[in-house]
Amino acid sequence: MHSIRKYITHERIVLSVISLNALLLFLDSFPDIHARAGLGLAVLDVFCVLFFVLEAWLKITGAGFASYWRDSWNKFDFVILALSLPSLLTIFDAPHTVGAFLILRLGRLLRLFRAFKFIPDADKIYAGIGRALKASFGVFLALFLLNFVFAVVATMIFGEMVPQYFGNPIRSSFALFHAFTVEGWNEIPSILEASSETRNIAIFVRLYFMFVLLTGGVLGLSLANAVFVDEMTSDNTAAVEQMVSELRSDIETLRRENSLLVSAVKSEVLTELRSLLAEKSEGKKE
Repeated sequence: MHSIRKYITHERIVLSVISLNALLLFLDSFPDIHARAGLGLAVLDVFCVLFFVLEAWLKITGAGFASYWRDSWNKFDFVILALSLPSLLTIFDAPHTVGAFLILRLGRLLRLFRAFKFIPDADKIYAGIGRALKASFGVFLALFLLNFVFAVVATMIFGEMVPQYFGNPIRSSFALFHAFTVEGWNEIPSILEASSETRNIAIFVRLYFMFVLLTGGVLGLSLANAVFVDEMTSDNTAAVEQMVSELRSDIETLRRENSLLVSAVKSEVLTELRSLLAEKSEGKKE
């Protein structure tokens, strides 16, 4: 039993089943393949689910639920498995026409997230992401407030001119976020300029979106990206700084020891010289 548990719960076996499950979902997404082999793919998908259930059961019975639940990755696997189990009901929905069943089918994709635990140095990466998100929270909040203010202003000014983009604050927020990303930011101002009745409004549109682009896009997103990347690499930076600090401490220790050694050698040499001089002096007197 122990050998079976060890074999089924081995990381390579689990990752292989996850990869197989991903391939099944990929093939099942093709309408032609689904029409010809949909039932067979669904059966194989059920076997993958049963394997994951068996894996969790073997881990729980082998180590005990308390020990099993203490591991963060086991918690993650268990939650993913529990959320994806309702997708088994979709095997009874062959045509896939019921909306609720379509939503349940999305639960099958959750099982693929278990592959995250097999990423090399995953713990360090996720810890870095956590630090980066905490450090970037203030910047993201500032960008959200900036977008909110710009959206309300744009709704009041441009709402009647271009209602499809600025008809309400939500549409305005999305349109301005498009400008924040600096991707095709000039498309919406061009539409506003074409809809403007006077030249003064066209000039205001240009100035307004230049200000939005500079504050939200160039400065805001660049700052957010800089803070995020800096915190992601801060773990390595801290480790290097600690190594440099330890190296400096070792060098200072060596310098002190070397200084003491040189002083001791000088003292011994001087003592020997004095002794020799004293002997020569006594010899001359005799």
